[in-house]
Amino acid sequence: MTRLLRGAALAAGLICGGAQANDPLANALVRDSEVDLNFRTYYFDRLNPGDVTNAAWAIGGWIGYRSSWLADVFRVGVVGYTSQRLWGPRDKDSPGLLAPGQEPYSVFGQAYASLKLWDQTLTGGRFKVTQPEINLSDIRMTPITYSGGNLSGRLAGIDYIAAYLNATKPRNSDTFQNFAEAAGVTGVEGEPLWLFGVAGQPTEDWQWKFSTYYVPNLLRHLRRHRVADPVVGRLPAAPGRAGDVPDQRGRQPA
Repeated sequence: MTRLLRGAALAAGLICGGAQANDPLANALVRDSEVDLNFRTYYFDRLNPGDVTNAAWAIGGWIGYRSSWLADVFRVGVVGYTSQRLWGPRDKDSPGLLAPGQEPYSVFGQAYASLKLWDQTLTGGRFKVTQPEINLSDIRMTPITYSGGNLSGRLAGIDYIAAYLNATKPRNSDTFQNFAEAAGVTGVEGEPLWLFGVAGQPTEDWQWKFSTYYVPNLLRHLRRHRVADPVVGRLPAAPGRAGDVPDQRGRQPA
């Protein structure tokens, strides 16, 4: 955690050191930028079948920085995450609150740069993804994030994203892993994940989404997602139809 805070302080110092009044670069990096601080604590105590107990209490969260658009074309962002152990027996490993062995962790889970042209945005680095199946899964101390590149925007009233993802950071990890390793699949060389998704909202009460992703030599996945509630005019989450297809080696997805 100390290294994470030192890194954040150094970045803030470099940014503020270059700030000058009426300077477009300074305005984008400092005056019009965003800083997001989130605090989180989580206590977990569960007795599993076989008289196995998971127990831990963690504290942490994240601090994030995002610049505004420089000349409406370029922006950068970084988010540091941490989870620190308040309590947790070493022999009762927590399910995702801390690193294995009840160890604390800190990581720069997001560090990216974005280019925007005609409202289409190209992002590279480490970032979050919020698609129906490839997403943050933010149910413990810190979310899942990804590295690679993505292109997103809107064309003809349809929102889209196309992404090349070469690694993912599991919820309770300080390192990025290839997708075979993250899925616990052995004997398969790490491959990138290709993602494509589109979404639209034809009416106030109707929203649709479609996404697909493919990991060579691992799996292919399709998901169609429809949500609508014409009575109250809201868009609650609803199950879609999904299908996993084994790879050419005949492996079934985990």
